[in-house]
Amino acid sequence: ALAGQGVASVMATIGENPSQRDGLFYDHRCKKSLDVSKLSHLWISPSLKHALADYARAGTPIFHVHGLWQFPNVYPMQVRRGDRPKIVLAPRGTLNKDALARSALPKKIFWSLFQKSALEAADMFHATSDKEYREIREFGITKPVMIVPNGIDLPADDTLSRQATEREILFLGRLHPIKRIENLLEAWTALQADYPDWRVRIVGVGSDTYTRSLQAAAQSFGAERVSFDGALYGKDKHIAYRRASLYVLPSITENFGMTVAESLAAGTPVITTHGTPWRGLEDQGCGWWVDHGPGALRKALEQALAISDDDRTMMGQNGRAWMANDFAWSAIAQKSIRAYQWLLGEAKRPDFVRLD
Repeated sequence: ALAGQGVASVMATIGENPSQRDGLFYDHRCKKSLDVSKLSHLWISPSLKHALADYARAGTPIFHVHGLWQFPNVYPMQVRRGDRPKIVLAPRGTLNKDALARSALPKKIFWSLFQKSALEAADMFHATSDKEYREIREFGITKPVMIVPNGIDLPADDTLSRQATEREILFLGRLHPIKRIENLLEAWTALQADYPDWRVRIVGVGSDTYTRSLQAAAQSFGAERVSFDGALYGKDKHIAYRRASLYVLPSITENFGMTVAESLAAGTPVITTHGTPWRGLEDQGCGWWVDHGPGALRKALEQALAISDDDRTMMGQNGRAWMANDFAWSAIAQKSIRAYQWLLGEAKRPDFVRLD
């Protein structure tokens, strides 16, 4: 999208696929040089570091870094020359308290050795929501923060017609305890007898242990008409969103919740929790934003299942229009460019760049 706005852009990352150039966009793949089992998750790659050093020497004005706790998130700060390139750091949910609590000891070590100095070198931070902005401030960071959401590809609206005979509640995403899929299963069990033409579809992969625990929970609750399917990608994922009558994300926390945006872009209304930054679901008339727990989720499900198919279709259309207006990649690119220009001293500060 940046290239589409006339900005030469490079995605420098680690991967086995060959590098490719497409006009002003360059997908630059570097080798992962160390794959020792206990260190492989750190993604050590001298070739990536050397490539970034070359970009710094060539005068690249901005490095936009995504994530923490791995060497690709540290290299950009290590190779900068003076105060250039300017560093924009997007934590991508890694400063959330729950995320910080996971693997706390390794993170403490990595923080002391590498991450603290890299984080302090950042000139501006990137939050994808007001919720993540607050997490950045609660961590003690006082640098400017640009609040720019993730973009969404808006698919064609004619991929698949809705199923009229059987209505479907969909969860699609990583199977992980933080998603609280058990709450969906419990809430559904309380309603299933009243809605015999509805079913629940769980799409995604996780650890074998956790997947088995979800299946055991469904059996323990007495949940009926529940299927556990593997991961879906690309067109198949979009078809799953389109086929569903309702999408549910019961997570305890999300810094953005990309699956919510994908579902809305496909025209499917959403139920999610206050642990996600999707308050706008209710303001835009395209879903429910509720407290945590199976009780609140059951109440929202009951409301969503009780309304007419036409009403749910209208809510889905509202969500799709919202995504087109506020989350299209072209708009995200324009916001990013304005933030970059301000950071480089070339423009006034946009109102979505927060100093407080």
